[in-house]
Amino acid sequence: MEKNDLITINVLILELATMIVAIALAFTAESLASLKIITFYVLTEFIIITVVVIWFWWLYVMLRLKYPPLSDTFPIYDVLILVSISLFPFVYKLGGLTYLSILLSMMMLFWSTLLFQIIKEHKGNMVKEEITIIRTEAKLRLVVVVLSAITALVSFFSSLYGTILFSLVIFIIILSAYIHRISRKFTE
Repeated sequence: MEKNDLITINVLILELATMIVAIALAFTAESLASLKIITFYVLTEFIIITVVVIWFWWLYVMLRLKYPPLSDTFPIYDVLILVSISLFPFVYKLGGLTYLSILLSMMMLFWSTLLFQIIKEHKGNMVKEEITIIRTEAKLRLVVVVLSAITALVSFFSSLYGTILFSLVIFIIILSAYIHRISRKFTE
């Protein structure tokens, strides 16, 4: 593909990402506006969900700015990740912990697959350490897939154990983001 085509594809993906996140945030704001009484708890939920959506969106955008798609194929994993991100407020509000765990599991599976695809497409332009870091990130996301699926299954039977497992999954996601940040500093 030509350089102009790659730039166009990258811009389209970033526009799609921004549009989907804007829809998710609009849904969250609409659900907040539909309430008759806004409590501190509801406001805190709104802020947390908004931060989570923007955080995942930011991670995705930074990844795609660094590693734009190089092939002519439809970016299915990109779309699935973005749709998953946009569903977070809706699933959180209506589905509870079980469905949120399922959504998180699916999103991390798509993200892991995208990372492996990035390695495949950009292998010639990457140093060995960078490939190792991205491969490790993909494997960490696969761990989150398994733990989120287990959380969803457990939460069908016990909300307490499901909440504990979900907290563990969130801790692993935060830890992997921290590891990602530290490892990037050492490779630059």
